[in-house]
Amino acid sequence: MTTPGGFGTAASGLGAGTSIGYGTAGLGLGQAFGYSPTAISGGTFGGPETASYMSPFASNVTDIAVREAEKQRDLAKSAGATGAIGRGTFGGARQALMQTEQDRLANQGISDIRFKGQQSAFENAQQQFERDQARRMQAAQLGQQGQQFAAGLGKELGIAGLQTGLEGASKTGALAATQQSADLERLKAQAASAGEKQALQQEIDNLKYQQFQEQKNYERAQLDYLSNILRGNAGALGSTQVQYAPAPSLASQLGGVGLAGLGLYNILGKK
Repeated sequence: MTTPGGFGTAASGLGAGTSIGYGTAGLGLGQAFGYSPTAISGGTFGGPETASYMSPFASNVTDIAVREAEKQRDLAKSAGATGAIGRGTFGGARQALMQTEQDRLANQGISDIRFKGQQSAFENAQQQFERDQARRMQAAQLGQQGQQFAAGLGKELGIAGLQTGLEGASKTGALAATQQSADLERLKAQAASAGEKQALQQEIDNLKYQQFQEQKNYERAQLDYLSNILRGNAGALGSTQVQYAPAPSLASQLGGVGLAGLGLYNILGKK
């Protein structure tokens, strides 16, 4: 006749599960909606990058090659002068033309050495920049893939949490309806039990009142009985009467047996 404790336990569990489900949905979907992909692109190799990536020792290598070329130029000039002296043409026009051509070729070689050295240093710097840029782009791509994975996981957790929250809310509503039905049935049972208790108590009170009335009128009835016997009235000897009536209830049967036993006890006791 009391409220079962299982309803409170079930409601508490459903409330906690629903709250956790909606909380997970908020975190997961928030993480998924917060993801914003960015474009990944390499940088531009320009003047600042060239100065930053170019080796500071590249000019030293070029200077060594230039000094070697200058040395070979000077040796060639000395050999040319010595040959001219041997031929007797030193200081002449022919020797001057040859010297000029040798200087032009030597200077052109030195210029080529410097240009090639700068070009090689530039290309090495550019290659190093591209390698670094490729590593940075790869790291950025890995980072973005990680963000994509986290966003996808957040989406799945969010949807699962939302489904759990909605299911918990639905079951909470169904539990409330079930509890209400159980409460109504319990109230009906309590009302029926109270009515039965009241009816039984009323029958007990009626029996007690009837016994009281019979005890109160017992002596008068005995005097009337004895008087009728002395006067010879036939009614005093008793008669038989058949009467059809509905079967008495269990309470009335118990009451009748009690009254009969009480009357018999009183008669036998007084005798």
